[in-house]
Amino acid sequence: MRFYIVLLICSIVTFSSRFAPFLIFKDGKVNETIRYLGDKLPYALMALLVVYSLRDSLLDISISGIWQLAAALICVITYVYKRNVLISMFLSTAFYMLMIRLF
Repeated sequence: MRFYIVLLICSIVTFSSRFAPFLIFKDGKVNETIRYLGDKLPYALMALLVVYSLRDSLLDISISGIWQLAAALICVITYVYKRNVLISMFLSTAFYMLMIRLF
């Protein structure tokens, strides 16, 4: 029974967080601060994810840290060359998975 109560509470919170912007901005006017955050936050979050993902590998001199840095470098190089996020993510992930399985 406790599981269903927790599930119901989580469902209500999730639904309300998804529905709240439609209630707050129903007239179509968006504050300049919100617009600025909407423009800048995706880039900041991606930078945060990169730093979080590579935080240990920069100090890790083991083979796993080297493969992580090499995969990140492959991701950057393929994105600069092809300008396709999916290709760069796939190639760098495939390279990393292959290297940690082989070595």
